[in-house]
Amino acid sequence: MVQISVDNVLRVRAMLEEQEETLSAALDRAELGRVLEPCGTDPVSQGYTEPFQRKIDEVFALHHAHRAELAEAVDRLGDAAKEYGLIEDENTRSFAPGNG
Repeated sequence: MVQISVDNVLRVRAMLEEQEETLSAALDRAELGRVLEPCGTDPVSQGYTEPFQRKIDEVFALHHAHRAELAEAVDRLGDAAKEYGLIEDENTRSFAPGNG
């Protein structure tokens, strides 16, 4: 576990954001082959498609949940960086000279 501080909050946020983007892209690519078709018309192939599909769906759900956790962490670290005064929010930027 990493202790978040003013010195590392932006670096940790960037690392987690990169992981979230990489995982999102991988899930998007994997989605194309997500639905399992029976290997054949024999009873064994037909009978195992559903259990395998359930397992595939469980794995996808776990990975999507992990991606959501990463996205939430990125958002929270962004909020922390704002509190530390390291990044400005939209309201602050709108009052900056030249933005009126």
